[in-house]
Amino acid sequence: MTLIKFLRRYEKELKKKFGKRKGIVVTVSGLSGSGKTEVAKFIAKRLGLKYHSGGSAFRKLAAEQGKSLEDFCRVRDAWVDHKIEKETLKTVMQKNVVVDARLSGWVAGKTAFKIFVSCPLEIRAKRVAKRDKIAVKEALKKVAKRDESDIKKYLKLYKIDMNDKSIYDKVIDNSKSRENLKRELKLVVNQLAAKKLI
Repeated sequence: MTLIKFLRRYEKELKKKFGKRKGIVVTVSGLSGSGKTEVAKFIAKRLGLKYHSGGSAFRKLAAEQGKSLEDFCRVRDAWVDHKIEKETLKTVMQKNVVVDARLSGWVAGKTAFKIFVSCPLEIRAKRVAKRDKIAVKEALKKVAKRDESDIKKYLKLYKIDMNDKSIYDKVIDNSKSRENLKRELKLVVNQLAAKKLI
């Protein structure tokens, strides 16, 4: 059952289409630059699951509108979010997938093992600066603006508080070294195996 109300009718339609499927669903959420993509890809590879990126769908829609990702995310209409959430739900319903998207845990609801990747703003900004080849000061403004925009958007659209971590099965601190992250992720994979989810 999804945690976002507007998706429930669509969820019923998908259940009729796909039937009851066995398999695992892992969702990975987090703010800009938190490292959720790295986490999701690591888990997908280790468990031999498909990988789905909500961010790629956003980038594709932004390109189609002729806008930068930042501008598109800031001024986008509600239909964009609805489209992304519906696509995420459709992917989740087919099982055996790791989904990397901000609201993936809220879309998947109780059917998934839900992970949130946590990381302070300053560290996320440094990573974005390196990735996008821009100054750290510029990245800091860019990431802070995106965070504020997303938090307001999801609160208005779905009454979802992005700061609420209570729905997640695991919160991963990605503020330390890559080695530390890999150790945490190996523990997550072992945890999933122990629960016989794979």
